Formats: sequence, structure tokens, C-alpha cells
Amino acid sequence: MGILLALGAGKLWSRGPTPPCPLARADLLGGGGTLLVDNHARRCAWRGRCFPCAPGIEDALCWGERPLLLSGEADSLTLHAPDGVPEWTLRVGIAPRQLCLLPGGRCLAVAGGLSGEILLLRLPELTPLRSVPVPGAATCLTVGQGWLYAACAVGEEEIHCLLCRLSLRTGRVETLQTFPGLPGALAAGPGGALYLGATERLYRFAGDPPQLATSRGGFGLPRRILHLGGRILAADPVLEQALLLDAAIKNPPLALYRGEIQDACITSPAMGNPSP
Repeated sequence: MGILLALGAGKLWSRGPTPPCPLARADLLGGGGTLLVDNHARRCAWRGRCFPCAPGIEDALCWGERPLLLSGEADSLTLHAPDGVPEWTLRVGIAPRQLCLLPGGRCLAVAGGLSGEILLLRLPELTPLRSVPVPGAATCLTVGQGWLYAACAVGEEEIHCLLCRLSLRTGRVETLQTFPGLPGALAAGPGGALYLGATERLYRFAGDPPQLATSRGGFGLPRRILHLGGRILAADPVLEQALLLDAAIKNPPLALYRGEIQDACITSPAMGNPSP
């Protein structure tokens, strides 16, 4: 298991040998580091191939040997063939923000952004299954213990982050807690733990339903939260830092990297082979 950072104009950084970047810059990572996105040039790199993509890619992942790219600018989701040719495209939400594969790997959830919904789709044809309304703009998603968790931006003059969840068994939506600022990242951890990155803070929840256990300041707006065994990695483009924290986020963090940073992902020991 390794760590790969996308540094924008600085390309890539890795803890260990840094892999070559076939793009002019790297803004977004997917597929355990095998999928790279350059939003300035509207190009992607995937297993040695470069191909054009939609503008404003907000999130990307790999479904088997096929890249999935979510465009917040074109309001679209595209499944590409292994050679980069688009196979299926679907209009989704308004400024959609994030993708999340559901258990079993045949269905996908999309945070619909300003449309205020979570869209559930079947792969590979991107067949719409259901649209679930949520309060505010849906921005972040993660799966944990039979629930699909979402962080939404609510309010008009003063924006807050609302944490809610959707039961994958019954379809029931529950609102949980609200926090100041914008949501930036959401991730599930071991033992049912849940991590939320919002404006200036990182939150950890425990229990069922999740209750706030700890929180820590010193952040701008985390873009990605990753679970690394007994530690947590938070990539924060606003304060230009990637921090390592203990799973309980009680101790002071360790700075893994300081400088321009756009995204982060976990890689397998052999670059090009995504972690499960």
C-alpha cells in the first residue's frame, strides 16, 4: 500500500519512487493511481493511454477495466472503454460532485450537487434506478455498514454542512447532524467510524446512529480523506497540505506533504495495480 498525491502543475508525488505522469498536470486521481485527470487540457491518462474527456471532471473511478468520469461542468457521467472511447453517457444532476460504488459493484451512487439528490444507477449501461431527494446540495458520499452517507451544503446566506444517510436496504433517508461551513470530504473507517472534512475542521463519528466523537481544527477544506490501516490521510488543497492523523484524530497530525496539492489516493505496492 502506498500514497500518491496529485500536485496540479507539480504533477505527482509518491511516498517512494514517483511514477511518471503522461499529462501536463494532474488534478484528479482514480483507480488506485492508474487513472489521472488534467482538467486544464481536458485529458485523461489510463494505463498508458491518453484520451480526451469532458470538461470539469469532479470525480473519477474505475469499474473493472473501464474508467468512469463525472463532469461537474457538463453535468454528465461517462463510462469509457479501456481504450478511452466513450461507451455510455448520462446527464446527472446539476454540478454533480462525487461517485460511490455500492456493495456488489453493479450499482453506483452519484452526488447530484445543486439538484439536491442522490442518483442510483446500474452499471455498465448507467441505467437510472432511483433519485433520492436530500436537503441541500449533495456533495460527498461514502458507504458504511449498510448505509450510504452523504454530506450536503444547506442554507443560503450562511452555509452549513448537513450529514445524512440513506438505508441501502429500505431506502429510508435520515438526517443526522449539522456543522458550520462547507462539506469537503467524507469517508468510512474501521469499526463503523465515519470521517467528515468541512470548512476548517475534521470530524470523527462513532456508533449507530453516528455521534460526534472527536474533531480537530487546523484545516482549510479537506478534498480527500483516506483510511490507511490505523491512520487517516487528509488532503487539503486550501491550506496546501497532506496530513497523517491517528484513527481517533486525537493526537497532533504529521505533515506528509506541504505545497500545492489537488488530490490523493492509495496505491498498491506495484504501481498500476489498484488497491481493493
